[in-house]
Amino acid sequence: MEHVEVRPGAYADSVTLMQVSAKAQRVDGVEAALIAMATELNLSLLAAMGIAGPPQAGPNDLLIAIRAGNEAALAAAVGVVDAALSARPGAGEDAEQAIAPRTVAAAVRAKGPGLALISVPGRFAFAEAMDALQGDCDVMIFSDNVPVEQEIVLKDFARQMGRLVMGPDCGTAVVGGVGLGFSHSLQPGPIGLVAASGTGAQQCCACSTRLASASVRLSVSVDETCRLK
Repeated sequence: MEHVEVRPGAYADSVTLMQVSAKAQRVDGVEAALIAMATELNLSLLAAMGIAGPPQAGPNDLLIAIRAGNEAALAAAVGVVDAALSARPGAGEDAEQAIAPRTVAAAVRAKGPGLALISVPGRFAFAEAMDALQGDCDVMIFSDNVPVEQEIVLKDFARQMGRLVMGPDCGTAVVGGVGLGFSHSLQPGPIGLVAASGTGAQQCCACSTRLASASVRLSVSVDETCRLK
């Protein structure tokens, strides 16, 4: 059974939508789920899932597509999606937590400088990233479709500020042990890795972690053998 829905004018950033898709996919009986903006790329992903995209869908529309083995699973998944998209901070939280900053500049004023993750449509990413840099933040730009001229301006300005700009279209990072975008759970160690290919970086990090784990197991095995002898 399939549920395909277009919500015109609705928007959520891609990181949020990936998390919502993952929640829907974890519902028992769900075979596939894609909750994303109806861009050309995401419509092609939908077609690859064997689900026909609505002809009226456009990049400013929210697409909800779920395939499940039975009606109950489908209804449960749609409920999970609706709840996740409408989630708000709990009423028991204090005022500072309940009213989240609505701009990068407001977040920097409230929390101080740090690392800003920018995940908005590409045409809006420049302004948000520049606000973060002017607030003395490092920046990871998850957004794609950012004009190269704007990327050059951002990186030139970041160099002057002594800050780092990752991206645009930077989909994966682990900074200070915190996973951003797509990331693996990795053991801390002495290696720092930067790469043009996000999936390539992930593979190298995962292989390094496995090698480190194997070295630890080998060391323990040798020590135990020596003690037995």
